[in-house]
Amino acid sequence: DEIFNDLAESQKLERRERAHLIVERNRLIQTYGRESFSMDKVKQGIQLAHDHMQFEPEVIILDGWPKFSEATEDDIKEIAALAKQYNCELWVSARARREDERDERGVPTKISRFDSYLSVVINLEPEADHIRLQLLKDHDNSDVASLFLELDPRTLLVKWR
Repeated sequence: DEIFNDLAESQKLERRERAHLIVERNRLIQTYGRESFSMDKVKQGIQLAHDHMQFEPEVIILDGWPKFSEATEDDIKEIAALAKQYNCELWVSARARREDERDERGVPTKISRFDSYLSVVINLEPEADHIRLQLLKDHDNSDVASLFLELDPRTLLVKWR
């Protein structure tokens, strides 16, 4: 709500309540504890929303899964198949440490081993007062552009730098 209100204010959005309602009706958030998470539960939740609410995901975000250091190719194939089934974007997050082994682009090898399944890789690099977004992979483009974006850790908003 706070992010929506900030965006609505900065864009001088008219009829905020109506826009907020549309946003609310077009998002579905499912959360699972670490012990209870499974891809079967994710699939069941999406299928239930699809069948009973006519929900068609445009983006599926998996935060905290897969754990790339332990993931198998079958795990990655399973989430890729889910995105393909719903013809949607799939975003995943991964934790990396500075000491992790990296390939020539700077992608941790625990992640780059699944490179053929990944279209875009963005690194979040902590700085003194912000987090710099660094593009490491951009589809099959070998000339990766610099991003002039940063994440404000206080507001969690992305802004031009």
